[in-house]
Amino acid sequence: MENPFFSIILPIYNRENTIAQAVDSVRHQSYQAWELLLADDGSTDGTQEICCRYAEEDQRIRLLRGDHQGVCHARNSALSVSRGEYVLFLDSDNSMKSNMLECLEREIKRCPDADVYCFGFSSSAERDIIPRMSRNQLVYDSPWIYQHVLPAHFNVVAQDNDFLQNYIWNKCFRRVFLQENGIIFDENRKLWEDGIFVVDCLGSAKALCIVPDVLYNAYCTEKVEHLSSKFFSGQTRQYIEDEKAFIAQYGDRIAFAGDHYCRSNFNVLKRLFQRMVTTFGRDALAELEQVIKEPLVIRWVKGVNPSDKEEKMLQKSILAGDAKSIYSLYHMTMGKRVANKLRSILR
Repeated sequence: MENPFFSIILPIYNRENTIAQAVDSVRHQSYQAWELLLADDGSTDGTQEICCRYAEEDQRIRLLRGDHQGVCHARNSALSVSRGEYVLFLDSDNSMKSNMLECLEREIKRCPDADVYCFGFSSSAERDIIPRMSRNQLVYDSPWIYQHVLPAHFNVVAQDNDFLQNYIWNKCFRRVFLQENGIIFDENRKLWEDGIFVVDCLGSAKALCIVPDVLYNAYCTEKVEHLSSKFFSGQTRQYIEDEKAFIAQYGDRIAFAGDHYCRSNFNVLKRLFQRMVTTFGRDALAELEQVIKEPLVIRWVKGVNPSDKEEKMLQKSILAGDAKSIYSLYHMTMGKRVANKLRSILR
């Protein structure tokens, strides 16, 4: 198809057990003016053979082969050769509802001026998540996005109705809008690439359209491993650098301050510190020492009223610049959890 209405980008790496379900969900769409770009990131299992068969059977399906350079590179490669008026992203262990494209095409015709369309999804077989904005309408302009939507994504305010989820697969993007604003995926990132892409789009969009229908299945019955389940060295520093970049880019229009902002980031730090110590043991000390010197971290910590003894100890240790005490706190906590689990097993 030379002029498809939708380009669907599906990055793949070793998904021979789930790729067929994802591709079939596109082929079985009630709306047929689409192209599917299978961006294979150097799979070493049977994924490429399966994709080749699909590409031979359906000319709307294109297989893009590449070396293993990560999901961001795979998506960017497909985005650069996409031809549709609108772009969607599909994960290789997820699927699309059969009426997804038909519903989106109808909403695009009804709201043609939007740059981003956000729709609902199923997070499990029993649970649907539907976007419901705090003002009951379909289209929201840039001032509203800056006043209500972006603050929720930055945790400046509570992530309630105006939080659209930091996923790319429950959104549809006008391709020319992405090109004109130079929005692509950061190929140097190991994590949170979806959230950065979404924020870039929301920050540049002239209009956002809400589609209050469940159109996507964001769950898989197969057991698969995701990068987001791993913890890597420097992950905590990356989180802080992201926050500093958000403040530099959006701080003139959004107030990165207040109790909720400090509390939200303090809670994130607690989880990151715990995973850091659990994953790297004493090797985590060097990163802890760097992180707790960051002025932004100190600002978050000073803005929090500790709710329990553990938080009081953590706050005191950070403000004192005592990385060893933080390590001991989470190392001790980890030991308690293991001991409690053993006791529950032995009962």
